[in-house]
Amino acid sequence: MPAGARSTEEPDAQRTLPPEPAPVVPAFAPDSPWVPAGTDPWGADDARPSADLEDLLPLGDGGALALGRDATLATRWSPSTASWSAVPGLPTARVGYAAVALADGSVVVAGGLDPSDFDRLRSYSSAYVFDPEASAWIKSGLMTTARAAPAAAVLPDGRVLVAGGSYIDGPAFPLVSTSRATLTSAGAPKSTTGHDQPLTDIAPPTMGVALATAEVFDPRTGRWSATGAMRYAVAGAVAATLTDGRVLVVAPGTAVPGWGWVDMDARARDTAEVYDPATGRFTLVGSLPPIDRAPLLRAGISVHGFAPRYSSTGTLVPLPGGDALLVGNWRSEHNGTEVTRSLRFHGATGSWTQVGPTWACGWVGSDLEMTCLAGIDLRGAAVAPLPDGRVLVAGGRTRGTRATDIARAYAAGSGGWDALDAMPLPRNDGLAALLADGSVLMAGGDDGTWHSAPPMRFVPPD
Repeated sequence: MPAGARSTEEPDAQRTLPPEPAPVVPAFAPDSPWVPAGTDPWGADDARPSADLEDLLPLGDGGALALGRDATLATRWSPSTASWSAVPGLPTARVGYAAVALADGSVVVAGGLDPSDFDRLRSYSSAYVFDPEASAWIKSGLMTTARAAPAAAVLPDGRVLVAGGSYIDGPAFPLVSTSRATLTSAGAPKSTTGHDQPLTDIAPPTMGVALATAEVFDPRTGRWSATGAMRYAVAGAVAATLTDGRVLVVAPGTAVPGWGWVDMDARARDTAEVYDPATGRFTLVGSLPPIDRAPLLRAGISVHGFAPRYSSTGTLVPLPGGDALLVGNWRSEHNGTEVTRSLRFHGATGSWTQVGPTWACGWVGSDLEMTCLAGIDLRGAAVAPLPDGRVLVAGGRTRGTRATDIARAYAAGSGGWDALDAMPLPRNDGLAALLADGSVLMAGGDDGTWHSAPPMRFVPPD
């Protein structure tokens, strides 16, 4: 600035930031199926404390267990008091773990990554079982393979299938990923005395590899045993036990962002496999169909460079008759376009069909204006099965980060959506769990104002 010139900007002391939006206060109507379920699970007043809620799992007493992102923070919801109380978390932090509610009313947590040292992330092989009666964690047997970001589901006989994931031993950023590790030996030249010097092993490189192996946990013995491997090595897949007893495993569309991020064979993306517990084998079924670009083109959204960058597989829920519903299958492309869709798996044919319209946001025109298709981005919706066979899908977001209060139920028989009473407040990135009494507990996420959304329950009308 030239000497003597005066700035037209206000001094820093006079600048004011816009006020932070106040949290949305839910209004529960007397005749609404939505009822309160206590205060925030973490019992904190900070903005978005429930954003770190990683898992919400039903317990045998009709309540639920909520686990924080690294599993060292845990709270328990009591059905008798409709309130939350702190319970012990795991003794050591882990991220990218598998957590499954067992048939006996307990919860098992297996695998994951040790996040204590970003210079050397390491996969876990340990597993813990939460005993609801003692409100304590009991260390169980070790998995046959250390793995993070695996898929997991309970088999009809009460055992647990854990499949795929990643083995990581290396830095968080940049993660060294390779599909193979080379173990070699270095030999020194002969000494002047004519004797060979001993060979020295070279340590294997830091690595991150996707896994195709799978194993089964027996809660009665606390032991793990290997079972048949998947066709493809995948991390970040989701799994659900179908009504015919088989387990459907769906792979992500890209490498897994976050904990468990590794390179995967491009042929593995969007694939699906079915595990048959009677034979212990996986079988490839139909892959997810390609994204329909026509609605994007009609809206003027650019699809050039439509290569996947990040993805979220979505929430997988079984449907009657051996089918399944995949809600919120999302990906972000290299050109900045985001696409979310939901799909139905047909167990009889092993094929997929899309459910509802594609939701997308992308850049339009030379001025690069962000445009979104109409509808709701179900990537952030809370999803849970209902006792009548339908699937509750509540919340999500519209353009940007605006949360929505819309709730619907997918009806497998008609293949359509049944409108439900709107939630008392918007919610995005929430979690849901079907409880023993047939209601659905919902917690976590934000209310669209960057504040934590309070817990609530959906009680289906008689």
